[in-house]
Amino acid sequence: MKTLIGKGLVEKRGQTRAVRYHLSRKYYEFIDDTASYYNQQDNLEDTAILPTIINYLTKHVSGRMGDFETLFFGKFSRKQMRTLINGYVERKILIRKGTGSGTRYEISHEYTEKNKIMSKALQIGLQVLHDRGEISILPEENA
Repeated sequence: MKTLIGKGLVEKRGQTRAVRYHLSRKYYEFIDDTASYYNQQDNLEDTAILPTIINYLTKHVSGRMGDFETLFFGKFSRKQMRTLINGYVERKILIRKGTGSGTRYEISHEYTEKNKIMSKALQIGLQVLHDRGEISILPEENA
């Protein structure tokens, strides 16, 4: 492995138990397939993480830490995922139920209520734009 890293064909990512090895950009440039390199990057945008978790919890009601790790195909270590989820709990987006390995996470009532208010505000804004003639199609209101 050291030889491959030394020749720039493999990249080491992470530290301690979270170390992973990936084929390097140099390798993909050599085989003329740089698109594959960029598709494998760990640069999940923060704006994609929360909606993915919320979508999962909407379908499954609750989830465990392992469910979230699987959801992101191993892009995060357990420690990184725990940090993310704890941040959502602190921001009152998720609620924690249980302790230890039985801990489950659900969407908080506060988050759900804020989303209802934002949805209503958006609907009102769209209606105003429609009434002014600034938009021609009015999306249907979700009940």
